Amino acid sequence: HPRGTRVAAGLDRAAVAGVLGSGAVAGLLFTPVFGFAAVLVPVLVVVVLAYVCAELCARWPKTAPYRPILVLAAGLLGLIEAVAFPTTLAGLPTGDSLAVLVRGATEGWLLTLQSTWPARPVPEQLLFVPLAVLLASVVGLEVLLRLRKPLLALLPGVLVAALSQAYQPLFGPAAIGAALLYAGVAALSLSSRPRGWLVVSTVAGLLAG
Repeated sequence: HPRGTRVAAGLDRAAVAGVLGSGAVAGLLFTPVFGFAAVLVPVLVVVVLAYVCAELCARWPKTAPYRPILVLAAGLLGLIEAVAFPTTLAGLPTGDSLAVLVRGATEGWLLTLQSTWPARPVPEQLLFVPLAVLLASVVGLEVLLRLRKPLLALLPGVLVAALSQAYQPLFGPAAIGAALLYAGVAALSLSSRPRGWLVVSTVAGLLAG
């Protein structure tokens, strides 16, 4: 559709990638807690589906008011398939699937604190990490695309990063590498706002210790 194509072309893909990507980096900062492979897949599932929803809503503007619901629903379904597939019925979510999501959201953070590390990447414990990234993606996208405030849109991801450091702070080369990666990805959302670099640099400095 010509109109949809023009709208999609007007989507600031770099800014969207910066907001979602920085949230993904924040989620990956939980690697010392669960291990890289365990965290990588669900975090990628969340941000990729969020990006797809942003593209679809840009192409069909009438769906834009429902974007938060679409991102949330797609993310939850993706997490069920990626993390809690054994609870499904041939891939279809069941009551057990929803129960695992609820427990991961409400108790996962505490179960992880009470376990020895690296924590077992069982759904009930692991899910709170990609769920936090999902929430950051939903809020960040709306702040970016509705309010047109890219710097503020990075804040939800910053909160996820802060949560990760409350569990297991990074030190030395790992902290520096994480800080550089975060700053590089977040900068995509601020390409037209040079002053935003100050905030990104501050966050990166905190990550680097």
